[in-house]
Amino acid sequence: MKKIVIMFFAVLAGLLNGCAKADNKMSDTIIVYGSMGTSTSYSDLGVFENERGILYYFDPVTGIRTPLCSKVNCRHEGYSSTNPHPTCDAFFAEWYNCSAIVGDCLYYVAGEEKNPLFVKDIYRADKDGTNRKLLYRAENTEIFTLGTYEDNYFIYLYYNQEDQNGLPLEKIRLGMILLDLETEEITDVDFGDTYGGRLLAATVKDDKVYIYESYFTEDISKIDFAGLSALEREDYNNSFLKEEIWEYNIKTGEKRKHCEIPSDSTFCMIAYGHMFTCYDNRMILQELGNDTVYEITGVSCEGYSKCLFDSGVLFSGNGKVLLWENGTRELKEIGTYDPENRIYLTWVTPHWVYGNIFGTAGNDLVCFPREEFMKGSFEYKVMDNGE
Repeated sequence: MKKIVIMFFAVLAGLLNGCAKADNKMSDTIIVYGSMGTSTSYSDLGVFENERGILYYFDPVTGIRTPLCSKVNCRHEGYSSTNPHPTCDAFFAEWYNCSAIVGDCLYYVAGEEKNPLFVKDIYRADKDGTNRKLLYRAENTEIFTLGTYEDNYFIYLYYNQEDQNGLPLEKIRLGMILLDLETEEITDVDFGDTYGGRLLAATVKDDKVYIYESYFTEDISKIDFAGLSALEREDYNNSFLKEEIWEYNIKTGEKRKHCEIPSDSTFCMIAYGHMFTCYDNRMILQELGNDTVYEITGVSCEGYSKCLFDSGVLFSGNGKVLLWENGTRELKEIGTYDPENRIYLTWVTPHWVYGNIFGTAGNDLVCFPREEFMKGSFEYKVMDNGE
């Protein structure tokens, strides 16, 4: 494993020069899924995820997953009651997430040591995790929902459902932290208090951030559901559900509602400056910031995993992969696979397609070379723990 880790550091050119502010435009968009104390970041460089405070790196070229540590004879032990002060170089904090390498810098968000639940610290470090610098301390930021690195910005979406004493709030507070990776200027944007609200996704386009918000217009926790079936209860809940796209102007700081998502929508995703929705048995792709709308036909929204990326939308299901191309505005089949081992698409970068294989052998995180994938070759590497 030591050899593998050393090879990984060799790939990261300029490591010994240290980290400066990210002064080059990002070549890819990095998405981060997770929760308060753990996350998985998908980037063109690879996948970063943390377990018990240890940061692991998955190299899509070799298919090897290994701790971001080159210390000799290190056992890479994470935080536990018997190991409260880990010495592994890949340990950053007991609770942290959103780890990603941009340019020569590693960024991550950690729970503040004394109050990790409600206070989050945003750090920049060298690629090997050394020379860590605190960029911003965010007070009253309880639960992480999603992170995005795009167009040289880092976006951190969060919500609070409890007060500092651990008591539930009547309304949930929503917020977004925006870090300019070039200037390191940070803006904390308040999205107000809502019933059951969440900020679910964000994308950057033309100096504007578009944010996908979901909330209820009434406090559904106080509704009496006695005598209602599960389906009736769901329908009643949904009658109070609102989903909207907000627009935040980075230069002026102005925030306004961009559009409402139809109430009968069954799927919505925003990324790469676009919004993709399924409603009323229709699939609509819209360029955010203008009125350009395309309707995708020839495939059902149900039964397929869907992934919005820089060139269009990928669909995977029923043993085949389909591609809607923004350029041609056409849907085409790019290949087939064994339906017993379904490909669930997660994220697409300039060189890789990430996903999961759900099959008879279980559930594996995998990656495909993008160029070959788009030609219908679905050979993949499974994320190996390297042991």
